[in-house]
Amino acid sequence: MIGESTIEVFESIADEEELSQAIRYYGRVPTGRPHFTTSSYAFTQILTPKTSTSTRARGTYRYLVEESPEGDYVRLLTVDGELVSAVHLQEGPWSATAQAREIVGQVHGDIVRLLETCHQAIPGMSVGMIDIKVPDATSAFGTDNIATVVAVSERPWLHVQHRVNPTAMAELADKVLQAGSSDSSSQAASEWAEVTVDFAFDGLSQVDRDCSVLETVAASSGLHIELGTRDAVAGKVHGSLTGGVGEVALFLELAVSGDLLPEPAMAVEVSVEH
Repeated sequence: MIGESTIEVFESIADEEELSQAIRYYGRVPTGRPHFTTSSYAFTQILTPKTSTSTRARGTYRYLVEESPEGDYVRLLTVDGELVSAVHLQEGPWSATAQAREIVGQVHGDIVRLLETCHQAIPGMSVGMIDIKVPDATSAFGTDNIATVVAVSERPWLHVQHRVNPTAMAELADKVLQAGSSDSSSQAASEWAEVTVDFAFDGLSQVDRDCSVLETVAASSGLHIELGTRDAVAGKVHGSLTGGVGEVALFLELAVSGDLLPEPAMAVEVSVEH
């Protein structure tokens, strides 16, 4: 994965006091920060604290301070090289309450050509989230209208599209899934009444206890779970899960967000059986 600038960003820091406040915030362990979710970090989460009672981040924690260019914030989503969404975010993508509007039909051709350049720089990127800052996304580039790429990620981060139009976001999600499948005949997720996935949980603190919880919750949720090999020392368990697409996805999401197990799994690897 590349690109993590959408996680816990402090925008428009104007003075030393605001910078100090941001640094103090980063000094907390990630799990102790407001609005923390394991799923937002996925495999990029900073190492856990030294002890279960630690409240400070490890000494190896690093953060980036960079100059922010002037202009409107626009999040571009490309699938197989095609621009499928352009969301204007006046206050950036980090606030859940910030206004967002879709302008994909209004962006200038110069931005499309900029996207082509970005894709050429990252071979094999079928899905790309590219954030730019530009004074006017609807006009040609020029001396007074220069676009700056401020973030590139292989993660689509569809929450901003959901803020604009949940229905349109679901259609984009189908396109993303299809682009990530090597089988051109694969169905979109919304068309699957039932799915079976093989999973591997890693980083479980107490394997036997956690397996018991998984079985209980799966049964109460109408899911069929089969647990296979277990490694209590490494904290790993393999198995399969069958049920509705939404229910299976939610079950696996909650396993890493901390709402399903007494202590969240550090990682979940999933493969879908066709």
